[in-house]
Amino acid sequence: MPTLRQNNKNKDIEEVLYYAEDPKKAKVVFEINKTKKIVKFYPKPGKLFLSKVLITGFTEIPTDIVSESGYFKSGFLYFLNARFGDKKTYYIEIAKDKINLFRKDGKKGYKLILNYDFVEDTIKKLSTISYEASRYRGEIFNICLSAQFPKHFPAKQIMKEVGRGQARRIVKNLDENAIEYFTNNEAQDFVDYFIKLIGKRKHKQKFFNLAKIKVDEIALGKVVNKFEQLIDSNVTESELSEFLIENLFVIDSKYTAAVPEINLVLGGQRRVDFGLIDSQGFMDIFEIKRANTKLLAQNSDHGNFYWHVQAVKAITQIEKYLFNAESKKDSLISDLKRERETEIPENLKLIRPRAVLIMGHSDQLNSTNKKEDFKILRQSLKNIEVIPYDELLQRMKNQQNKIFIKG
Repeated sequence: MPTLRQNNKNKDIEEVLYYAEDPKKAKVVFEINKTKKIVKFYPKPGKLFLSKVLITGFTEIPTDIVSESGYFKSGFLYFLNARFGDKKTYYIEIAKDKINLFRKDGKKGYKLILNYDFVEDTIKKLSTISYEASRYRGEIFNICLSAQFPKHFPAKQIMKEVGRGQARRIVKNLDENAIEYFTNNEAQDFVDYFIKLIGKRKHKQKFFNLAKIKVDEIALGKVVNKFEQLIDSNVTESELSEFLIENLFVIDSKYTAAVPEINLVLGGQRRVDFGLIDSQGFMDIFEIKRANTKLLAQNSDHGNFYWHVQAVKAITQIEKYLFNAESKKDSLISDLKRERETEIPENLKLIRPRAVLIMGHSDQLNSTNKKEDFKILRQSLKNIEVIPYDELLQRMKNQQNKIFIKG
């Protein structure tokens, strides 16, 4: 332990001596100026790239960060050396009332100022890690001991203690800041671990349901936000088609497979945007038009509204697709299975296929008459459902609102 000695030249200064085995080789460890609230700290020789550290704002040794024997606690000195030892740092101060600062000071080199609270917090974190490492070494020792003296240290009890310690460490070390740095393989390992966790729990159905709810909530949230951006940007039909073929499953989970660009005109080589196949093998045909496609036009004689020419073209087109799909279903199924063997289920059926036409926006229906006539026109279509983009977006949001945790 160091010895305190009053300095006769200056009553405000005390010297703290560190004694080696030979008292004649005593070295000054601290000089404390109580009036100026400055503690000069001299770490053990060879331990720091500088011989002195100023600790300001204190009238006594701050034992939360340094020991009286001349060391920073929890290996903090090692990390100072590793990060600042080769930076031409000529001055280090740990200050109670200053902010962290590292800057060049003329030709002298760099000046490093560390806020005391930052240093104390960092040392506490390092101390926690050191403690956990010590616990882990203890667990290894107990396992080895159990193998040699199983009667006195039963393996079952030892492994239970070790397992609980590992579980606590895993949970304690979870840090969401690390997520963005996971490689694909590491993320997959984490997912595999999570699946095993759910599978081995006593109430695994409850945990599975909670996990599924959370995953669905995240997936739907991203889909909704992205789709809203696409609608507002009035992107091309191909961009909308690409997005929807990947994400329509979140609206209706009955779909199990998707087939892009199906040739339903054959001779004309016109391809429908995509088809979605449900679990029973039935395929629905999807055609995509832009969000600014006109839905209605007004009859000047009677004041009624009817399909706009843009909508008529889209409806006529998809009616032809439906006709060709059913009339040439055998050859179409055969072609699809031959061309897209890995995508097409064996039980694919084209019996009275249903078509979904996504186009337009309900903000065009800006009067009661328009809304009523649009409803009538939609209902009059056979096997064709017309869905405006904002309505499809609302369906997504409604699905998202269904996600809840039952209390």
